[in-house]
This record gives sequence, structure tokens and C-alpha cells, in this order.
Amino acid sequence: MPALSRLPRPSRLPLVALALVVATASVTACSASGQSRTDACIVVAQSLEAVQQDIADANTALAAGDLDALGESPTAAADSLGERAGEVTNAEVGPIMTALRTSIESVRDAVAEASASDDPEAATEAFAASGGDLQDAAVRFSQTCGG
Repeated sequence: MPALSRLPRPSRLPLVALALVVATASVTACSASGQSRTDACIVVAQSLEAVQQDIADANTALAAGDLDALGESPTAAADSLGERAGEVTNAEVGPIMTALRTSIESVRDAVAEASASDDPEAATEAFAASGGDLQDAAVRFSQTCGG
């Protein structure tokens, strides 16, 4: 009867290869089930392009004293962000999209309330005062997404 030490040892290569295949499949499954930070950042960046134009339009309306147009721009921005919010599922970027949407809705509500009184000065103050959270959310986006 041969000694156990003389029996050929099974190669460990198939076991290592199998472990690598399982590990790769697990990583692929995780990445396939969640949105990458890059993909989420792209959605937010595209959304911010529209918001930036709406804010620029609001500034133009404010300068012209057109309170109706002033109110339309934050509404359009809030609607745009609301439509795209569901596309951001990344756990790191999702809260930023939520903060952007919430802050632009605050801008919209503050401007609408001030515009209802037909007071351009109050609308200007409301627009400026409510923009801080929007700016903070944009900074968070820039820090997270590198834009």
C-alpha cells in the first residue's frame, strides 16, 4: 500500500479558478443590479444643464420685472428634476438628486408666494434667499461627481 505522501496531490488550480469565476460573477451581479456612480452623475449633470438654463431665465425675468416668467422658470426646473429623479438609483448620488429637487422646489414655492403679492422686490429677495440650498446641493454634486 503506497504511503499517503506519495499519492499525487490534486491540483489546486481548478479550485482557484473556480473561486475566481464565482468572485467575478458576484461582482458582476452586484454592479449589474445597481447604478454606477458615473451613470448616476451623468443623469444629474444632464438634469442640471436644464436647471441652469431655467435659473438663467429666472434671472432674466427678474431683471425685466416679469414676475409671471420668473415663476415659470423654477416651476420648469422643478418639473425637470422631478421627471429625472427616478433615474438616479445610486446610493451615493441619489441623495444629491433629492437635495437638488427639494431645493429647486423651495425656490419655486418662495418665488410663487412672493410673485402672488405682485411685489418684485419680495420676489427678488425670495429668489435670492431660497437659492442657498440649491447652491449647496450643486456643490455636493460637484464634489461627488468631480464636475
